[in-house]
Amino acid sequence: MTNSKPKGVRFPRPLALLVWAYILWNLLPVVSAMAFSFNASRSRSEWHGFSTQWWSGTPLSLFDNEEYTSALTHSLELAAMTTVLSTVLGTLLALAVTRIRGIGRRPVNFILMIPIVTPELILAVGLYLSLTFIMVWPFSAIELGTTAQVVGQVTYTVGFVVVIIRGRIAVLGDGLEAAARDLGAGPIAALVLVLFRLLLPAVLVGAMISFAFSIDNFVITQYLSADSSTVSIPMYLYENARGGNATPALNALATVLVLSTLVVVALASLMYRWATRRESVESHITSTVALSA
Repeated sequence: MTNSKPKGVRFPRPLALLVWAYILWNLLPVVSAMAFSFNASRSRSEWHGFSTQWWSGTPLSLFDNEEYTSALTHSLELAAMTTVLSTVLGTLLALAVTRIRGIGRRPVNFILMIPIVTPELILAVGLYLSLTFIMVWPFSAIELGTTAQVVGQVTYTVGFVVVIIRGRIAVLGDGLEAAARDLGAGPIAALVLVLFRLLLPAVLVGAMISFAFSIDNFVITQYLSADSSTVSIPMYLYENARGGNATPALNALATVLVLSTLVVVALASLMYRWATRRESVESHITSTVALSA
């Protein structure tokens, strides 16, 4: 009896070495910077032993310094608000665009793609000038600071969410939603109980992308900031990393930035695998029942 299990495709050795070299090239500087947050001295280039003094316990440590904690708190707040708003708006826009018929579809698609294809610096400058000099509602109602930063980050990230969810909708088609309508479900019930459940993996990926873009964003956040209370982690690192008084507490701050992104990505990945695995199991059960009927 032959083994029907498909064999894995092996990379050519030079290609595998190139991939690993690229991974190490990207990881080594990050891991090195994270390691020096546990240095026993102020040096960020020479190792003098292990210590957690730059994390807590001294006035210059990460969690005992008001500037560090303010930047950390503000970045997490921006990321949370941007993730929620971008995910909700992106999902609704993706559903709306797929249902638009006629001449209005192409202009809407073009407008949604503008933040993606526009360089981030140009988008940041445009948002800054719009919110500063255009005295017409809604621009006049948005002041520089947290609100403007959230608006700017949502403007930048929502297009990516739309693209991801529209791709999922294109794969699913409209057959399942139509079948639910034929079986007596109303428009809202078919949308929530059928289509949204199938879109959940794409929604999770969109939320993950939004969080990663938000917490790592520098250009838009910098242009739309107001004062020291709206300084994010990337802004603080940029302003202080080259200073002569910089300590490994900055490395600790960067470590929190990296770890928070990795945790969110890992959770989203696990939830995505759970959702797609459940979907594949339900599909297998449905096909089995159909064949046996």
